[in-house]
This record gives sequence, C-alpha cells and structure tokens, in this order.
Amino acid sequence: PGQAEEHYPLLTARGALRRLLGVALLLFFIASLLELLLRTADMSGQPLGEAYTELSTVLLKTHYGHFWLWRCAALILAAAAWALPLRPALSRSAAYLAFVALAGVVWTLSAAGHAGDDGFLTTADFAHGLHILGGLLWGGGILAAMLIILPRLIRDDARQLAAQCSLRLSTLAAAALAMVIIPGVYNAWLQIGSWHGLWSTTYGRILVIKVLLVMIMAVLGALNRYRYVPALQRHAGLPEPRAFIPLTRLLRKDAPASSFLASLRVEAVLML
Repeated sequence: PGQAEEHYPLLTARGALRRLLGVALLLFFIASLLELLLRTADMSGQPLGEAYTELSTVLLKTHYGHFWLWRCAALILAAAAWALPLRPALSRSAAYLAFVALAGVVWTLSAAGHAGDDGFLTTADFAHGLHILGGLLWGGGILAAMLIILPRLIRDDARQLAAQCSLRLSTLAAAALAMVIIPGVYNAWLQIGSWHGLWSTTYGRILVIKVLLVMIMAVLGALNRYRYVPALQRHAGLPEPRAFIPLTRLLRKDAPASSFLASLRVEAVLML
C-alpha cells in the first residue's frame, strides 16, 4: 500500500510476529530436548534422571537420534531466518528460508515416527509429513492472524491491509485443509485398513473425533470465506474474491471484523 498511515500497523504486526517466532523457536528447542531425554530413557531402560548418560549413544547410533540431529539443523536454519533484519528486501527471502526450515523440521518429525518405520522418503513418510505441514500452516496462520495481525490492523483502522490479510489467510487455510485431508485419508487407511477399525480400535475412535473437529473447522472456514472475508473487502473498497461454490448470495451480509475474529478464536480452540 502507498498510504503512509498503513505502514505503521504493518510494521508493528511484523515486529510482534518476529517476537512470537522467536519464542516459538525457543519453546520448540526446549521441547525437543525434553523429548530426546524421554526417548533416551525409554530406549535404554534407564530412569529419567540417569538417561542423560546414554544420550551420545542414542544420537549417534539410532535412527531416532540421527533425525533429531537433522531437526536441530533445521531449527538453526529457522533461527537464521528469524535473525535477518526486518527490511523489505530481505523479508521475502527470510520467509522462504523459514518455510524450508519448517519443512525440514516436519520431515524429521515424520521420519522419526511411525511413518518412517519402513524407511524415510517412502510414500507413507511423504504423506504423513504433508499432513503435519498442512496442520501447522493452518493452525499457525489462524493463531498469528487472531493474536497479532488482525487485532492491530483493525485497531488502527487499516482496512485495506486487514482485508488483504483476511483473504490471504482464507486462501492459505483452504490449501492447508487439502494438505490435511488428502494425505490424512491415506494415513488413516494405512493405520486402520477397514471401516470396522474406526470404532473397534482406540486409534480409530480418536481419528473419528479428529475428523469431526476438522469438519467443524471446515464449516467455519467456509463461513469466513463466503461471508466475513467479502464483507471486509467491501468495507475496504476492494473487489470481492471470486467464489468457486455459489454460496455468496446466501451468505452475503455485512459483518463487523470482530465477527471474523470471533470465528478465528473458535477455529483456534478446535485446532489446539
């Protein structure tokens, strides 16, 4: 945007996002260390307080340990992206770098779990990684927009920026939903193998609950896309987004930005 008054809320939002990313990276590293200690205790049979003596063995001689080290390398890459100055010329490069780091973290999580039992870079490993990545993009986008971006833009009456952010978030959520559902169905078939397993196994029953939560989130996402996002576009004097499904007339009503934020809060609770 060329208007000077819209630059300030954008800069404050970026600064807050940078702080959030820094805290998230630190918490993830701490959680990874705790997970390593717990997995070492489980593998070695040692009490948790003595498991640290076997850390070098787990890191250097086990499948899990190798991927844990690769995860640390991906976290270092993410930290490098976080450390880049907040300059327009570097912001896009930092975003690409951070996404590559996130994909690396996801790959190590998938390969070190049940999806990697038959080896890494398999179809199951790729599908599971794509499933995790979709969930992180979806949930992360919702949390960032709900907690930081939209409240600042709405407070400062930056209507065009709020409308553009809402549209981008809706598009990201739609793509992430496909990344969650398509590989999720494949993963579920590999783990369960039959319709009967959906209610006869603990994994299947938990999966049914998760699917119900995702369905509610998808309905809320559709409401956002066909009602709240177009309303924000109209308030900002921008053209409404094209609708792939002809529901716009049924849901075409003016709605305040606070309603969109309330919908995102419900989605965030369901995601968590």
